[in-house]
Amino acid sequence: MSELSVRKMVYSVEEIFHEGGPRPSHALVRVFAMAIIQNPFAGCYVEKIQWFMEDLKPLGLKMAKKLISSWWIVKRGRLWERCSYWGRRRT
Repeated sequence: MSELSVRKMVYSVEEIFHEGGPRPSHALVRVFAMAIIQNPFAGCYVEKIQWFMEDLKPLGLKMAKKLISSWWIVKRGRLWERCSYWGRRRT
């Protein structure tokens, strides 16, 4: 088990209304999260790093939760409209 040293975290919510081609009926939403961490393997060769990948899982979960909450804040009003619209349309 290693201690992760997180240097920076970036979250982005992008709403695309038109990007070429036919105009879509609703905006496309893209979200992403990125973390910059200190590389514990810098300057040396390590053949098996699976144990380190396991250490990254809690960081990934934390980032996913924050990403969903940031998207939720930005899209709160329109999200409910879309959910109800798609729910009605598919039933």
